[in-house]
This record gives sequence, C-alpha cells and structure tokens, in this order.
Amino acid sequence: MGDPTDPPSDDRACKARQRAARERKTRLESALEELEKIRARKSGEELKQKARVSQTDPQARIMKQSNGGYGPSYNVQISTDKANGIIVNVQATQEASDCNQLLPALERIRETAGRLPQQMVADGGYTNRENIIQTDKEGVEFIGSMPDLSKTSVAQFERRGVDPSFYSGAFEYNFKEDIYTCPAGKTLSYEGKTNRVGLTEHRYRASGNDCSICPMKEKCRPNLSQKGRLIIRIENHPAVDSFILKMDTPRARDIYRQRGPIAEFPNAWIKEKLKLRQFRLRGLWKVHMECVWACLTYNIQQWIHLKWRTLKLLPAVG
Repeated sequence: MGDPTDPPSDDRACKARQRAARERKTRLESALEELEKIRARKSGEELKQKARVSQTDPQARIMKQSNGGYGPSYNVQISTDKANGIIVNVQATQEASDCNQLLPALERIRETAGRLPQQMVADGGYTNRENIIQTDKEGVEFIGSMPDLSKTSVAQFERRGVDPSFYSGAFEYNFKEDIYTCPAGKTLSYEGKTNRVGLTEHRYRASGNDCSICPMKEKCRPNLSQKGRLIIRIENHPAVDSFILKMDTPRARDIYRQRGPIAEFPNAWIKEKLKLRQFRLRGLWKVHMECVWACLTYNIQQWIHLKWRTLKLLPAVG
C-alpha cells in the first residue's frame, strides 16, 4: 500500500500537466524571441516571412542536413593540433556557414594557449578574402582551398545564353589605355569601381549604340538591354594574390592534403565511439558543454595513446 501522506494520483497528474504547460509557454516565448532575432538579420520582407525557428529548441537554427533535408541544428567548430591530434578548441554556434568562424576560433586558441598558431589549415568553407587578409595581418600562415570563381562565371554565362566566344576571357585588356576591346572590335571604357572586402571591382562598359547595331549581339548579349556590354576586372588585395600564388605550389598543396585525416578524425571518433550523432540537450550553452565533454573524452583517450607510444619507445632496463 502507498504512503497515506502521498497526494492523490490525480493531483500529481494535474501538477504535471500544469508544469508541462508552463514549460511549453516558456519555449514558445523563447521561440518568438529567437524568431525576431533571425528576422532582424535578414533583408527583404519575403525572407523575413520565411524565417523559421524550432519550438522544441528555440536557440537552434534550421540548417541543411547531410541527407539533403533541413532541421534544427548547431554548427560545431573543432580545431585540432597537427603534432599530436589533440583538440585545442571547440565551440557550438548558431551559424550555418563556416566562413565567419575561422577568426573567432583563432582568438579562442590565443586565449587558451597564450599565443596564435604558426599555421592554420582549413577547407573551402573557411577560405575567403577577409580570412586571408586577417590571418596575414596576425602573422598566421593560412592554408586553404580557394573556390574556383571561373566555374561560377561560366555557369552565369551559360544561364544568360552567352556564346563562349564572348566570355570575359575573350575580351582584350589594354593596360596602358585602361580599356577593353571585345571580339567584335568595340571598345569598353572605364565606368567606375566598387570596393569590397579584399578586392576592388573595376567596371568597363561598351556604348549602348555600339551594342544595339552590332551583328554579334545575339552571341554577346542575347537578352538585350539599353546599356552596353559590361566587363568587370578584379583587383585583389596583395595578401590575396600572395595566397593564390602560394596555394599553387607543391608545398602548400601537400600541406592541404594532410588536413582531412587530422581535422576529420576527431569528428568521426566522437560520432562513432560516443555515438554523438544527435545532441541530447537543448539550448546553445548546454549543447556547447556537451561538445566540451565529448572533446575532453577524446583528448583523454588520445593522451593515453600518446603515453603508451612514448613508453614503447623507452629503452628496456636489464
């Protein structure tokens, strides 16, 4: 028999329902707050209306999954030491993109280790002009995979129906006169420039009259407009040009090829050994602490492995 001092079971159930209702109300209020934060970061009314947030974990963000779908997620950033394979930094973030996470990771490493690493190796998701310039200023050698923008340009020309004979590479640039000449012999004069992070875009445009009467306009500009053909010449920041030249050397390519086993092994170990393929907790801070404990567990096993390797190298005592 139960303790007579225990409250009736229906009273317990009522309190449980009330507690569940309070928790749901709190989650909904938090979800609305997070939704406003997401909308504030988006530009355009249509994008603001499409903003979504998870009701079960409002601090999570909707991100693309490995299976092609979308779901509430966190983006975990792990930095690994090459010499011993030890995780030196971990951070759970709400950012779906990796491009803005490299510099904060370097700062966290500086806080933990007391200095910046001599070299940082990262994949194409982290390789942009801002990161290249800032790591150069900090004296950190950055090794990364620069996206091939030429493929993007070709895809854009194909969508517009431009004939390959009138792609940007077919236009001849005269450095002395600062003009372009198109394959049909028309001149594109300097129109202006736009400064962006790590580069300057110089614009050259042909006369609208020249383009409208040109017999090659269907190949050059199938979707004819009143303005003439536009060409953009990109002038990179010196640090970006140096980075591009460096990544074309055998040394840099060989270093980058070593990134995969070093960077991906801790992720694979945590997922396989600890079965951490889905977070068990909710909320950014709790998820971050879950990541910290997982990485600490990995580092302990890695330390044990390193100690055993050191003991095996010691000479035997007779």
